Amino acid sequence: AAMSEAEALEVMRLNPAVLQCGPSLEVLGAAEIKAVATARSLGTRLLPPSLRVPALALVLAALGYVLSQSQNADAAAAVDALKPLLGAGLASIFAFVLYGAANAGRSAKRAEEK
Repeated sequence: AAMSEAEALEVMRLNPAVLQCGPSLEVLGAAEIKAVATARSLGTRLLPPSLRVPALALVLAALGYVLSQSQNADAAAAVDALKPLLGAGLASIFAFVLYGAANAGRSAKRAEEK
C-alpha cells in the first residue's frame, strides 16, 4: 500500500538518505520503509556525528583485538568480556539485515501478484 504524503514526509525527515533509493523502494511496502527510517533515525539520535567515526574505530579495534588475542592467555579476561558485546552487536545487525531481506522478498512477491 502506498503511504500518504504526510507519511512520506515523515520518512524523509527520519531518513533523508531514502531520497537516493529511487525505484529500488518499489519492492518494499510502506511499513518496511517506515521501519527502516525509524531505525536509522534512532541510530542517528543515539550517536552524534562527531562520535560516529571514533565509535566505528573502537568497534573495529575491539574486533581486531579479540581476533588477534584469542589464543593469548594473558588477554583472556579482556577477550572474554569483549566477545559477548561484539557478538550481540554484530548479531543484531545481522538480524536486522535478515528481517529487511525477508520483508523485501515478501513485498516483491505481493507486488508481482497484483
